[in-house]
Amino acid sequence: MSTQSDRISVIGLGLRMAFVLSAMRDIGWDFEITGYCDPAPVGLPILQSKGIDIGTQYDDVSSLLAAGPHDLVLIGSPNHLHFEHLIEAIGSGWPIFAEKPIVRTVEESVALARRLGRGTYPSIYVGLVARSAPSIQDVFRRIDEGEIGKIVSFDATDHLPPAHGGYIARNWRRKQEWAGSYLLDKMCHDFDLFQRIIGARSVRVVSFGGRKMFTPHTVERPDLDADAHGGFLNAFAGWNAAADPYSADHDIVDH
Repeated sequence: MSTQSDRISVIGLGLRMAFVLSAMRDIGWDFEITGYCDPAPVGLPILQSKGIDIGTQYDDVSSLLAAGPHDLVLIGSPNHLHFEHLIEAIGSGWPIFAEKPIVRTVEESVALARRLGRGTYPSIYVGLVARSAPSIQDVFRRIDEGEIGKIVSFDATDHLPPAHGGYIARNWRRKQEWAGSYLLDKMCHDFDLFQRIIGARSVRVVSFGGRKMFTPHTVERPDLDADAHGGFLNAFAGWNAAADPYSADHDIVDH
């Protein structure tokens, strides 16, 4: 007996959603992209290189959602559009996969919580994928089984390599207007893991940082074409990318 492939629609066909869809195909997920909405689908060449048909391009989210049925709606738009797109997708009733972070501001968080508290809503999956890594699952298992013992305190440090930091300093995530804070966009994975390990939400948070790595005044800069640095200064950085991380107009911290 033949089975029908899953019908998937995409809001925001950027680099992240292109890689997510490619990974879904790589693990054998049988799906078809019925359509997408994105005025600048920078992830399109990635899917085309994989031989994945992207379906119909829609001018607006409402038209895309109305062209159902959809087995899953993927939301991969920039962070500042997540709330708007989530509210529309929730209203459509189709299951949703939303990239992290769910929303960008405290006000959007409260408004989304109020919307979810008003009644029924479809299944919503969030792309906090770090929790699924085999190494992290092993940590959870050891904690849950008591192998480590009672956790009194822990310290965690994330050393971001230059290639990744330079990418963020050029990508749209460089602007708080589009991404929110650096901690929200980059470290939400870590906060998710911390809360799982401790089994509680944060009560108080203190943060400090600055810009010292990627500034117009940085003297020691990697060679633009140096393979040793992964060519991160010349790598394609997606929608609204800046020319290079040192002269970019970013207003987020880099450490």
